[in-house]
Amino acid sequence: MNKFISEGAYEVPQLPKSELATLQIDTEGGWLQRYKLIAFRIDGKLAMRKQIDAHGEIAIDEILVLPGKRDMSVTTIHRHFFDNDTGSTIQLVSKFSADVKAGGTYLLKDDNKLVDANTGEVISHWKLF
Repeated sequence: MNKFISEGAYEVPQLPKSELATLQIDTEGGWLQRYKLIAFRIDGKLAMRKQIDAHGEIAIDEILVLPGKRDMSVTTIHRHFFDNDTGSTIQLVSKFSADVKAGGTYLLKDDNKLVDANTGEVISHWKLF
């Protein structure tokens, strides 16, 4: 079974927030405006899918997960323009794993890193596939 992409939607665990880890996607710095769509999967299940308006404000809800090792992936879709080209749609998939802790907050950043939001420590690096 592919732990990075599988069928179905991610279901938020029905536990108090203090017993879960919190994942957030950094919306600062304009990096998301490069994309038309971003999707985030946890253990293969679709946890978030967001259309991006290049000129609008971006708000993405936090995602609560069970503590422990999680296999995650980020899929982005954007248009790329070459010289004298009408453009092509490009999809990129980045995969990573991280051991997240209960009560911890983790920030997915544009420089291919998952960072502990409290300490600034890099927990994992995305790998492009």
